[in-house]
Amino acid sequence: MCPIGQLLVNVNIQGLIVPSTFYIVNNLHPKIIFGHDWLKNIKAVIDYRTGLLSLFDDLIQCPLEGFNSMHNCVTLRQTVCLQPYSESILPVQVPHKFNDR
Repeated sequence: MCPIGQLLVNVNIQGLIVPSTFYIVNNLHPKIIFGHDWLKNIKAVIDYRTGLLSLFDDLIQCPLEGFNSMHNCVTLRQTVCLQPYSESILPVQVPHKFNDR
């Protein structure tokens, strides 16, 4: 997918305004993806041990969403081993209530 444009947006993260450039892409699912560059610029740290996303050197901390039910989460159909620096299309299972949405 190629970007069709870009947009400068002031992202509001719990009251902190972060100027950010977003690239507009048709038919993107999920609707928004924060890339490595953006996460690096805001000094994001993902701590899976504590389940927290930390931004701006711990100025903001947000809990990570956890897996709570096969009825609310997209899951992989099988165990997958990805090679470093690679991209893959993975088969997933989507709960029936989310089909076509």
